[in-house]
Parts: sequence; C-alpha cells; structure tokens
Amino acid sequence: MGWDILSWSYSVVRKDLKLLLFPVMSVGGAGLAALLFLQFRLFYGLNYAALFLWYVAATFLMVFFNCALAACALAHFAGRPASLGYGLGQAAARVSNIFLWALLSSTVGILIRMIDRRLSLAGKIAVWLFGAAWGMATFLVVPILVVEDMGPVEALKRSAEMLRKSWGDQLTARIRLGWFGLLLFAPALLLGIAGAFRAPLFWAAAIVYGGLVAAFITASQGVFQAAMYRQLTTGQAPAGLADVLGYRTAPRFDGR
Repeated sequence: MGWDILSWSYSVVRKDLKLLLFPVMSVGGAGLAALLFLQFRLFYGLNYAALFLWYVAATFLMVFFNCALAACALAHFAGRPASLGYGLGQAAARVSNIFLWALLSSTVGILIRMIDRRLSLAGKIAVWLFGAAWGMATFLVVPILVVEDMGPVEALKRSAEMLRKSWGDQLTARIRLGWFGLLLFAPALLLGIAGAFRAPLFWAAAIVYGGLVAAFITASQGVFQAAMYRQLTTGQAPAGLADVLGYRTAPRFDGR
C-alpha cells in the first residue's frame, strides 16, 4: 500500500505542481532562521533562549507552509482552482493559531528530547512510544488549523478524536511513506559518498536530488493528510484514494 499511496499522492502533485513550492519555501525560511541564529551565536555565544526561539520559528514556518499546501490540496479535491496566493492567504488568515500550535509543538518536542537524554534504555523506549503516539495524534492538525479556525489545544483534541476512525490508515501510511522516502533518498546517499572522494559535482547533485525528494515526500504527505481530512469530515474520499486504501465505503467522523 505504501507505493500506492505515494503513487496516488504523486498523481495529485503532478497535476498541481505548485504544491512542491510550499515545502521549498518552508525549508528556505527555516534555513534563513538558522543563519540568523548562527550569526547570533557567533556574536553572543550559545543562548538556549535563542535556540528555543529558532526552533519555534522553524516549526512555525513549516506548519505555515504546510497549512498553505493543505488549503490548495483541499481546493483541488473540491474541484476549485487555487493559486499559490490562495494557499498563502488561507494560512495567513490563521497565523495566530499556527503560531500558537508551533509554540506548543516545539515545547513538546524539546521536552521529549530533554527527557530522552536523561533516561535509561527502557525510559528511552517509553519516550519513543510517546513521541510516536504524539505524531499519530497530531497527524491531522494542519488541515484542521487551516479549515476550522481552532486554537492549538482544540485542534489537537479534534485530530486525536479523528484518529479513532483512521488510525490504521494513518499508521500504515506513515510507516510505508517513511520507508519509501528512505528508498528514494538512497541515490542522494550514494552521490554524497561519491562526492567524498573529491568529486564536488556529486555533492551538488546529491543536494539537488535530495532537496527535490524531500519536497516531493513532504508535498505527498501533505496531500495525503488533506485527503484523509476531507474523507473523514465529508465522507467523500478524493478520486482514487478509496481504491488505494481498499475502502468500499469511506469512514466518516461526525464528532466535533
């Protein structure tokens, strides 16, 4: 099913190539934030408050552009044309909730890492399981933020509630997309190894190829998240998705 999901998502991205631009803008924004942080560190030394602010800024940019991608994908599924500006506008209209979610998500992520560093192997496994559960519970937060105008806590609760109807599909999709993502990254690794033998062109090729694969995987996951959200809220799976997931009747989540 993993390749089918990737293939289906690719067919959506191929019809709407601007979806690839959102992950590129996300990485570019996070990279700029990283440069600003490194410059601050160069002049003022290591500052954990500044590190946390950078983490929040990077998370905010990622979530912001993912919300823009989700808005365009949902419009695509509804048969409505959606420009790049439309997606950015929809995300901008939710900027306060997106920032609050980035703050919450960053705090949880940093706490998980801090706790993990201080635990034994058994504790690390427990933390890993919590992190996996957190990832599942937050899987649909992005489309919820952009569509339903909820605060971060409410969006988290609604995403977790939706998990009851879609946990199997979410888990399978995350595992399979992760494995196929690693498979697609393999050529970049090989090019990087070749570049280690004083062949800078291979390094450049590895960076370009790896960037394109990252953008494609991120866009594909965003498309799948938007598709699952549409299916659960309307009972209408986007064209082709029901066949990929093996549904006769798409499950629907009616709770609020």
